[in-house]
Amino acid sequence: MNDPRGSIWRKWDLHIHTPASGDDYGNKSVNNEQIIEALKQNHISAAAITDHHIIDIDRIINLQRIAGTDITIFPGIECRSELGGSESVHFIGIFPNDLNRTQLQSIWTKISASLQITDQDRKDKGENKLYCDLKDSAKVIHQLGGLVI
Repeated sequence: MNDPRGSIWRKWDLHIHTPASGDDYGNKSVNNEQIIEALKQNHISAAAITDHHIIDIDRIINLQRIAGTDITIFPGIECRSELGGSESVHFIGIFPNDLNRTQLQSIWTKISASLQITDQDRKDKGENKLYCDLKDSAKVIHQLGGLVI
C-alpha cells in the first residue's frame, strides 16, 4: 500500500507462542481473542505463531480471522535443534500468511513426517527432549516455501 507519508515503521513479533506450545506456555486459559488483544495493545502489526514442534492450524486460522486486517498473522513453528550442548539452539520456520487450511495441513503433514514429530513424541518426550536436525529441518521448511530464522 502506498502511503503519502512514505515509509512507516511498524512493530512485528516473529516469535509468538500460544497454549499449543505445551509446558513452555504458562497460562493455558489464554484464548485467541486475548492473544489478538494483547498484540493490538502492544501495537504489533504482524506476528508469527511459532509454537513448539507444532503448527496449530485451527488456532492460526482463528487468530487470522479475529485479527482481520488489523494484524497480519503468519503461521510458523519453533523447533529445538541438536546443536548447542546444554543450551540447545532453537529455530523457527515461518510461512506465508495467505495459505488456506488445506495448504497449511499439507505443510504440517509434511513437516511432522519429515522431522518425525508425532503427538506421542510431544507427550512422551516433552518440549525439552524433542530434537530436530537443523540442516534437515531447514531444507524441508525451505522446500515448503518457508523461511528459517
